[in-house]
Amino acid sequence: MSLFRDTLDLALGGCHLRAGSGDPPAEPMRTVHRHRRGPRARWTEKEVARLNAVAPPALALNVPGDEEGHSLLEIELAARSVTAVVTAAVDAYWLAVAVRYRQRFDDAVALLGPDALTDWPADLGVPIAQVADPAHHLLTVARREAARGRTAEAGAALQQSLAALTHPDYALTGPPYPSDDEVAEHLLETDPRYTEALRETVAALDGTEDGPSTLVAAEVREVLDAR
Repeated sequence: MSLFRDTLDLALGGCHLRAGSGDPPAEPMRTVHRHRRGPRARWTEKEVARLNAVAPPALALNVPGDEEGHSLLEIELAARSVTAVVTAAVDAYWLAVAVRYRQRFDDAVALLGPDALTDWPADLGVPIAQVADPAHHLLTVARREAARGRTAEAGAALQQSLAALTHPDYALTGPPYPSDDEVAEHLLETDPRYTEALRETVAALDGTEDGPSTLVAAEVREVLDAR
């Protein structure tokens, strides 16, 4: 972290960020988030309400009534920024070593406002070759893309996830993907954590132009409904 005047820069990098010994052990430091202290007039009731829309009541913020209140609000947002960046680093590590890992980044970054997630890559910048469970990770990517209104990208991630479920190499090679029957067969044998994440992803895409009716084959939907 570095603070210069009213700007807090948060960078990630250093040693021991990659699991295993196949890759270089260090990553260069790079700024991943920048928090600027804004003028007090910026924090209108509307802006504060947008921040509170996804926060639990205990973390609700108030419109600053004086300079002390303004400072307290900015300090809270800076702390949330640090938390989001640390959570991204933790997620990136566990994505490389654990299967069916449920990422925490979305919950942490949501406290920065409804638009904060759009400033981050949907895959958190983690190369798919370094992910231990690409099928499960790609479902998270699909939900993030759907939340941004990028239905084509969300659909592509969903289809790639189903293919990677049959064999992880499909996460690297891309299409042509296995048949719908083969995907359905592997889905029938997989664990509930994947099927639950798949249901969440289908729900996230529901009602979009390229929604589940065109992205999830009948064979896959039949297995999903039966589990």
